[in-house]
Amino acid sequence: MPVLLDYASQNITEVAGTTTSGSVSNAHPVSPMAQAVTVTLFAFVASSVDTTAATFTATFGGVAMTMKGTPVRWGSNQNALMVFVLAGPPTSPTPTWEFSVSGMTANSNGFWLLGCCESNSGVLTVGTPVFVSGDTAGASTANTVTVDSSGAAAVPAAKIVTAHAVSDPYLFSGYTLNTRAAIDGTYAYIAYLLSFFGYNFLPYTATAQGGELLVGDAPGAPTVVGTATQPDTALYGAIGLPLIAAPVAANGALQLSASAAASGSLTRVTAPSPWRTWTIGGTNP
Repeated sequence: MPVLLDYASQNITEVAGTTTSGSVSNAHPVSPMAQAVTVTLFAFVASSVDTTAATFTATFGGVAMTMKGTPVRWGSNQNALMVFVLAGPPTSPTPTWEFSVSGMTANSNGFWLLGCCESNSGVLTVGTPVFVSGDTAGASTANTVTVDSSGAAAVPAAKIVTAHAVSDPYLFSGYTLNTRAAIDGTYAYIAYLLSFFGYNFLPYTATAQGGELLVGDAPGAPTVVGTATQPDTALYGAIGLPLIAAPVAANGALQLSASAAASGSLTRVTAPSPWRTWTIGGTNP
C-alpha cells in the first residue's frame, strides 16, 4: 500500500531568561481507521549557547519516541535539528506530541523550540536518514538534502520526508517538494507591532527570532532532492528520511466445478410421418 499523509501539526515556543529546560507540544489526532501508521517528529532548538550537553526527548500520546541518529548541529553547536519516530501510535483520546529539552547552559537570551509532526499510514518501516549540517555544507541560500534511495524506498509508493531548519533572522522563501508543516518565530515580531496599538500578547520580543522549521515530502524515487530556499546566505541543517511502504496483504481462493449430463430416448409410432416417405412419380406432401 502507498504511504499516505494522515495528519500534520506544528508549534513553537520561546524559553526566556536563564531557564535551562523547556518543552513545546501540540495536539495531533491520528485516524483510528488508518493502517500501519508511523509518526515522525522533527524538532529544532535555536539558541545562543552550545547545545551538546543538553538532553532531548520526545513523546507522542505519552509514549516515548525514538530519536533516529544524532542531532544535526551548526553555528558553533548552538542550533540542533533532530527527528523522532514512533510506529503504531495511540489514537484515542486525541494524542499530544511533546518535545522536551533539559540541561541547557543558562543564558539570558534563552532559546527557542520548534516542532513539526507528521503521521503517515501504510508505513512498513523507516529507512536510514540523511543528515546535512551547514557547518559542513557551508553557508548557502539553498537548504538542500539529497536522499539516494534504493530498493523499497525508491518505489513511488514509498515517501521521502525532508526537514529544513535555519536560525534567525532568516526565513524560507520557497520549497521544492510538498510542504506539510512549517513554523517560524515571526509571530513574535507581529505581536510586538500590535502592542503599539494596545493589543498586548505576552510574551513578545522586538525582533523576529527563532528561525524557521519546514517539513515536506515527495513520492519515493532513486534520488529525491528537497531544497528550501533562503533569501540570504546562512548556515543550516537538514534531514532526509525514507518511509518504506508496507506490502498489500490479501487472501485469494479459486473454485472450479464441472459437470456433464446426457440422455436419449426412442419413440415408436404406428403411423410413420409422411415426411419420411417420398414417392417417385406419385403425390408427395
